[in-house]
Amino acid sequence: MPQKAFFKNKNEHPILQLVEQFDRPTDTQKVSEWDTRSKTIHLIGIRCGEDERISGTRRENNDLFVLLINGQVFKFWGSTDPSPNMADRADLPFLVESQHEYRFGWHKLSHATKIYQALRPAGPGVLVFRDKDLDRSLTAADVKRGLDPSPNTTINIHWSGIGTTNFSAGCQVIAGNAYINPDGKLIDCSSFAARNQNDLLTRRTRGAYNVFTDLILTYAPPGVQTIRYMLGRDETFQNFKGWDESFIAEDVKQLRKGGF
Repeated sequence: MPQKAFFKNKNEHPILQLVEQFDRPTDTQKVSEWDTRSKTIHLIGIRCGEDERISGTRRENNDLFVLLINGQVFKFWGSTDPSPNMADRADLPFLVESQHEYRFGWHKLSHATKIYQALRPAGPGVLVFRDKDLDRSLTAADVKRGLDPSPNTTINIHWSGIGTTNFSAGCQVIAGNAYINPDGKLIDCSSFAARNQNDLLTRRTRGAYNVFTDLILTYAPPGVQTIRYMLGRDETFQNFKGWDESFIAEDVKQLRKGGF
């Protein structure tokens, strides 16, 4: 897990400064509040290409998720950034890069036949930036304009089909076609993974996403109802000696190939 001292003393990034200055209750943690204990369930989201303006209305799933649980490491893929075709407003929300507290919960609560297990902000909501210049990306200009003034309770962690379509309107979404197990082996779920909600009616499942939720529910210690979600970006790894961020693209490429 990232060392708090590094981010607090050596890398005072404008994004973390904005989090430090936010003076209302939120599920987005200040650096001093980051939980790096090994017994905590940790999910790490690694954001790639968030500042690249996309052509058209669709953003690809191109981000890596790493689940650290019960001494084991599982890798999944999906998107930490919204796809314009999924959003209901033009100033897309981008979850701020920091650590956030999430609780076990449900997604699609308003649809009785579509509801399924997901992760939701644990309390008052998480902090987001808005794409104020409407270029469908998260740039330095958006960061400079500051955080959305109200914590957002709708930025969930949920399913993204098999990965061919990004289901995010700002949520953190995980594809179901494949995952990488603690032995580094690619597990291909494409033979039974659904592309969308309607495909679930054909006896398919959410595939790797079900593995993700089952792991969290199975290994959660008694009484523990939350996880810590750390969102960062690929270029951060340039700051750590011996780390090469190219592994992110390589892992996503491997996961993307599963069943495609």
